[in-house]
Amino acid sequence: MLWCFIFAFAAFLTGCGGVGKSSSTTTSSSAHQFTHVYVVFPPANDPNKTHFMNTVMNQAAIEGVTVPTAWIDAETTTPGPGTCGPVGTQFCQQDAFGWTHSYDWSTIDAANDVWFGAESGTKKVNIILDGIGGASPLCAITNSCINPITPYYVTTSDWATHTMSGSQDIINGNKDGCTNDVGLDTTSMSRDSSGVVTVTENNHGYVDGDTIWVGGTVPPDYNVTTPAGVQVENATANTFRYQSSTHAAGTASAPIRQANAMRFRSGKLA
Repeated sequence: MLWCFIFAFAAFLTGCGGVGKSSSTTTSSSAHQFTHVYVVFPPANDPNKTHFMNTVMNQAAIEGVTVPTAWIDAETTTPGPGTCGPVGTQFCQQDAFGWTHSYDWSTIDAANDVWFGAESGTKKVNIILDGIGGASPLCAITNSCINPITPYYVTTSDWATHTMSGSQDIINGNKDGCTNDVGLDTTSMSRDSSGVVTVTENNHGYVDGDTIWVGGTVPPDYNVTTPAGVQVENATANTFRYQSSTHAAGTASAPIRQANAMRFRSGKLA
């Protein structure tokens, strides 16, 4: 009886893999384990980039790099019904609501060609697509207190209607006072006797109907900080207008910053 019990127990261990067999497999697997090392956000400019290529990328332990890229660099056109084809490729995708989206990777490829070609093309490149960007604490120095990453169409009423998402309030520096997202500096601002303000701001990116808030003006009666904001009118490439509540002609001192409801993470984002 004892012999039968020992035999049966040994058979049970063998059927489950056995202690000896399991240990041997683990040792063999560990001996062939490989850790993939990717450098996150390598330097994009010289001299650091060249130094990095010569001292880091040539190491066998480095599998490749992970680089960020802006959503707006990949999707540069407005989506819609039947805007591209064939659907299901890297250049054309259809969303869940039936609109097609066109993608152009040439800017991203050019920006990362040094990594794609590193060590004769043997390194891998991971692309992280950033969908939205915030303003840094130092953005006032570099005049970059905006979100330059999200495609403009995402903030339009057409997109909100298409996706049935409705509108979403986003924190605005000029309106709410708790973020660095306050828009770009203006070159000049003037107001006529009817209260219409003409703003000069190169490449501002606004279109008619955008909602903006205005802060930092001297005199302060050019500011617009009410929750409703004010609508952009008569937008050109470098100028636009808005209706102020003060009906007195004059000029305001620069720099003055407009926080845009659509482009600069302020107001309504679909």
